[in-house]
Amino acid sequence: MKDAAIINSGMSRWHNYYVEGMNWLVRNVGIDGIYLDDVAFDRITMKRIKRVLLQDGHPGILDLHSANQYNKNDGFNNSAVLYLEHFPYLNRLWFGEYFDYEKIRRIFI
Repeated sequence: MKDAAIINSGMSRWHNYYVEGMNWLVRNVGIDGIYLDDVAFDRITMKRIKRVLLQDGHPGILDLHSANQYNKNDGFNNSAVLYLEHFPYLNRLWFGEYFDYEKIRRIFI
């Protein structure tokens, strides 16, 4: 028999701490937004962060950077597919690291 206390990963506590840290920064420092370099949290946490960043009329800018994940080490995953669930909460994407632009240029030109 499995016990839910054993199955839970504990990430929810870390996510709560992270969101509360964002809340503190908005209220005490007055940040306009954040730049994320890849993320390891889920859509619900992203939604909570966006809500915190938008409070009290702040612009709540969320930028996401990621490299090209289409390689053996990352399971040949596309960065856009990897973060698609977060797109509704993002203002800007910074995808570009490790992309072979010359190869892309040869394909489309």
